Amino acid sequence: HVRSRRQRQMCIRDRVKGEVEKILNKFKAPLGRVRFTYLEPGFSIKAHIDYDPSYVTRFHIPILTNEDCLMCTVKGNTHFPADGKVYFFNTGIKHWVENNSKFPRIHLIIDVHDQRDLVNLTEINSI
Repeated sequence: HVRSRRQRQMCIRDRVKGEVEKILNKFKAPLGRVRFTYLEPGFSIKAHIDYDPSYVTRFHIPILTNEDCLMCTVKGNTHFPADGKVYFFNTGIKHWVENNSKFPRIHLIIDVHDQRDLVNLTEINSI
């Protein structure tokens, strides 16, 4: 039985829906955009500035990554490991992303509309 691309996407969506809902329910602030991001091996996202955290606070949950996948700023680079934790990243400063590996990088990115979950990050990380 051969499934279409749409059928495969729906199957994956059904499998992760319950788990993603559990994660989203941990946030107290109103949710904004929630998405999975995929970065091909050897690709990067150009330097840019997103919203200041006073407007939108952005959290990352790395799903698939390795030490050669970097979040970069003019102050330095960091790697968010796929360890089940939620990471805050200040997107209000100039930043870019590099995948210097031979493997894809996948993150679940959650935007919320205030900063109260920064205080609750320990609680959120008890997923």
